[in-house]
Amino acid sequence: HALLYHLLDVAAVAWVMWAQVLSTSQHMWLRNLLGTEPDDMQRWFAFLAGLHDIGKATPGFQRKAEPLFERLLASGLPDEHFDEPHGLLSAVILRHQLNTLGIDQRAANQIAAIIGGHHGTWISPAALYHKRAAIGGREWQSLQRQLFEAMVQTCTVNTIVLPDDEAALNSLLVFLSGFVSVCDWIGSNDTYFPYETESIEPEIYFERALEQAET
Repeated sequence: HALLYHLLDVAAVAWVMWAQVLSTSQHMWLRNLLGTEPDDMQRWFAFLAGLHDIGKATPGFQRKAEPLFERLLASGLPDEHFDEPHGLLSAVILRHQLNTLGIDQRAANQIAAIIGGHHGTWISPAALYHKRAAIGGREWQSLQRQLFEAMVQTCTVNTIVLPDDEAALNSLLVFLSGFVSVCDWIGSNDTYFPYETESIEPEIYFERALEQAET
């Protein structure tokens, strides 16, 4: 299953969770925290949930595909970086990519840390700075940017507005942490999101993923 497809599967689950699972009171609480329209929030949450596994677009994770192994070793990545958790690598990538949406660095770090922690452990601030080499060199970073931009375009996200108040931001982050984990759990169920062999445009695939998420 292409990595982009999995990101879109989880984004689709988040989209449907927002519409059909979250309560009216939760919508109001989030709207008060963010001060924006529900449609924008639905896109943001789908987008952020979908980014959870962008750290799989790294040489260490792709090493799991054995035919690529020798080529990856030739990429110059030190051996000690091959076993980094993909959630950590997602956070390292996202702390930079989220800046392009107008998010200041401190908030970008916090969002990256909780999205990267979707398997149960938030990423420490120190790790965000010290694991940069593990995401790979220029070609890998170009691939990561392409995935990020594909998610931006498919979810039609231009910017993300966050609370100015620290307590409100922390509340949002805790909510987002659990929300992303649940969406990933559902979106990883291959009964509903089966392996896809065809090459499909992201926008078309996302429409299909939304139907699967409904199911």
